Amino acid sequence: MALTICLEPGCGRDAVRRSRCPEHARAYQLQQGRPSDRNGWAWMRERERVLAEHPTCQRCHMRPSEVVHHVLAVRHGGHDDRPNLLAVCGPCHRELEGWSQGVA
Repeated sequence: MALTICLEPGCGRDAVRRSRCPEHARAYQLQQGRPSDRNGWAWMRERERVLAEHPTCQRCHMRPSEVVHHVLAVRHGGHDDRPNLLAVCGPCHRELEGWSQGVA
């Protein structure tokens, strides 16, 4: 694991792979509307559980589920609680996210 200097101006602490130190990484992610554990092990385990419990898309009920969709987006205050999660296929996820209309 290659260490570099934190990207936060004036920090100087160690960071991994041209990133921020743990303290500034958490602050940056919160500022961006993302919890610091978004790609952590806890989220990955929860994602795998949801997909295992719902192997078929919860929206179209036809294709295999591939993505765990947040009904209320995390950036809008949504959480990783089960009632806010849907296991969906790729095409349904793109539709739910508005990608089919060119809105990302």
